Amino acid sequence: MPDTQISQTPLSARRFRHRHRNPSSGFTLVELLVVIAIIGVLIALLLPAVQSARAAARRMTCTNNLKQIGLALHNYHAAKGSFPAGAGYENDAITWSWSARILPYFEQASASRLIDYTKNYGDPANSAGIKTLLDMYYCPEAPPNVLVGCCPTLPGPDDVAETNYSAIGTHRKLYYAIDNDGTGVMFDNSNIDFKDITDGSSNTLLVGEVDHDHNDPWKKTYPTYCPGDGCAVGKFWVTENRISTWRGINSLPTFEQTGIQSWHVNGAHLLFADGHVGFLPQSMEQTTLTALTTRNGDETIDMTGY
Repeated sequence: MPDTQISQTPLSARRFRHRHRNPSSGFTLVELLVVIAIIGVLIALLLPAVQSARAAARRMTCTNNLKQIGLALHNYHAAKGSFPAGAGYENDAITWSWSARILPYFEQASASRLIDYTKNYGDPANSAGIKTLLDMYYCPEAPPNVLVGCCPTLPGPDDVAETNYSAIGTHRKLYYAIDNDGTGVMFDNSNIDFKDITDGSSNTLLVGEVDHDHNDPWKKTYPTYCPGDGCAVGKFWVTENRISTWRGINSLPTFEQTGIQSWHVNGAHLLFADGHVGFLPQSMEQTTLTALTTRNGDETIDMTGY
């Protein structure tokens, strides 16, 4: 009798029970492609936002570095009565720059203790100290700082640590920005006080971003400094750390023609003498940039939006 009952069960019901006992757990090819497409769209939508957030974080770090540098410069000014020189000279020898002088005035005392300021930066006694790569002198938007070629008196091509921040020394067209009568605040052998900045500290630049192409052709013409074309080039924080604004912003200057250069899109961060940091566009008129460079040019400047 049980067999008769089973045989009398409708075929559709038996098929239903069979399907119910063995459900399918896989995806069809079409369903899989749809899921992949949806994931791809979501990634495409999220990626720019993630990149933008990371860029904003890097810009914030760069801004904070410049603010800390500004605070250290103000502390130095309070202690010494003037801003440090962009580059110094003693007995016809180039000596320490502003970015080396201010180390004791912000959280870099340990780096300062590695330096004997009574000796020249090229003295072998200072070889370890000048190779210190400092986070405060690195903008994370730029390639990582490296050791660059500097001194014929030191062995090898990797002599000193690179920096991404240089003093705005002058607006003039000068190689290496060497200017003993600079129009800015920190230039060669400068000794500028706040009272000398008659254009106003909020309208006068102090420090800007800088970076160089490490494949600069300069290397091939100076084998004494760069033996076998084997060194990297760039600005170093220990000495001669000043630039000129005559080339504008982000104009890809060479090592000999140092100017404002950043890896930020469409501009660069600059520190003003009053301590605030502004982002100046690379499209800024050269006359405006020159007016911001000079400390006593009596120019009228509209800084709305900067």
